[in-house]
Amino acid sequence: IIYLPTGTGKTFVAIEIVHRLMSKAADTSGSKTRKDLAIFLVDRTTLVFQQADAFDEQYEPTIPNMKNCGKYVGNMNRFNGKWNLEFATHEVMCFTAGLFRNLLENNIISLQDVTVLVFDEAHHVRKTKGESLHDFNTIMKDFYFTLPVQNRPRIIAMTAKS
Repeated sequence: IIYLPTGTGKTFVAIEIVHRLMSKAADTSGSKTRKDLAIFLVDRTTLVFQQADAFDEQYEPTIPNMKNCGKYVGNMNRFNGKWNLEFATHEVMCFTAGLFRNLLENNIISLQDVTVLVFDEAHHVRKTKGESLHDFNTIMKDFYFTLPVQNRPRIIAMTAKS
């Protein structure tokens, strides 16, 4: 968990951690059956573009010929028939949490295919009255915790709120 005030570099730190994890995975991959994948989740459309731009400025892909950070908002049907290409040509992808949850629910991707999962504005997972129905919670409860521990992605959570 990266807990820092707004404007103090949470995204910078998260990108550095992602890059180190992805570089380490690339160095030790040997006979990998898949490429490594980082997923960055946000709760608002505007943050998809903001965070993806930050990745594009700071992140050097560990695999040659990878495209810049993918930006995904809206309806998952926009990419029907193209998701495999999107996952194959991006090392880092930034999604609204709702869109990514839909991809998981429709078996377009599995969390075991993800190396590192970043939650921006992670304070949204807090319970207030009863169980939170935020997409972050659903992703963790229905997909992350159902995987064997060895198949789970690494998690980075960022927040400015306590």
